[in-house]
Amino acid sequence: MKKMFVLLMVMIMAVPLWCQVSGCLENESTLQKGQLFTQFQWWIQGSFSQKFGYFGWALVSNNWSEIYPGVSWQPTSWLQVGVGMGIESGQSKARFGEFLWIGKGKFYFLGFTEHEGSGFWYRAMAMYRMNETLQIGLMSQHKLGIGPKVEMVIYKPFSFWAAVLTMGQDPKTTVFGGLKLGF
Repeated sequence: MKKMFVLLMVMIMAVPLWCQVSGCLENESTLQKGQLFTQFQWWIQGSFSQKFGYFGWALVSNNWSEIYPGVSWQPTSWLQVGVGMGIESGQSKARFGEFLWIGKGKFYFLGFTEHEGSGFWYRAMAMYRMNETLQIGLMSQHKLGIGPKVEMVIYKPFSFWAAVLTMGQDPKTTVFGGLKLGF
């Protein structure tokens, strides 16, 4: 299963070499309860036509991985939705994922949900682009809470982001940091 996953990742990552796509490769670290976790994420998207497109998503960490392709629909310039299906490590059931993007001017919202396989998960971000270099906003993630997020372009196409999420009456804090390569 792991060899098949790696082969599929290599094939999908090569897609930008032969077609017009955009996306990012990201290294994300999370500090939670004194423990540091690192994972790598990959997102790619392209279009079949003005309204219909495709996307691919993969995540790899020490203990868990997933990958799924999907299709997207953009009925207007400010709204895009997508649905996909794939696999995750250690599960015989399929993993399903959806995303919603809403954007106008300097504001955008991006939300992801996943379900089946190992269960429900979500991440949502509402961001405001201050300028070409800096974005500020809020991030929320399943079971971790909500908090501020800041993203800054270091040197195009590289950016760094950080978020601090808290949850509950006895706040549990999770700190995120990520280095992103956009293409």
